[in-house]
Amino acid sequence: AEYGETNSDLQGVMEGVMKHIMSKEVLYEPMKEMKNKYPIWLEKNKAKISSEEYQKYLKQYEFVQQIVAKYESSSNDDFDDIVKLMQQMQEFGQPPSDIIHELAPGVSFNEDGLPQFPVEGDQKECSVM
Repeated sequence: AEYGETNSDLQGVMEGVMKHIMSKEVLYEPMKEMKNKYPIWLEKNKAKISSEEYQKYLKQYEFVQQIVAKYESSSNDDFDDIVKLMQQMQEFGQPPSDIIHELAPGVSFNEDGLPQFPVEGDQKECSVM
């Protein structure tokens, strides 16, 4: 196979993986849980964080609400819309670590904002990308 074909095949595989990860079956429940946890977290932490941080988390919460609404309003996944909303949410940084740890115990993020999962044995944490 020529390089172009292999690259195209890999791109197709990656797109398939992303569509699965962003699918309603995979992402809807965690996003719904996050939607329920944000207001509680914001209320509890408003006095502990700067107003800039509060506004950033408030914007993230707005995107979480939009993503959940998108999943609830459509019978089939609007992949491109979900990706766009996720990217816009990401522009405001990572969600509060308290919420992430409640939803996914053991997951942490590296300095690039990519998730890292604990790995058995002597290996360092495994980064997703």
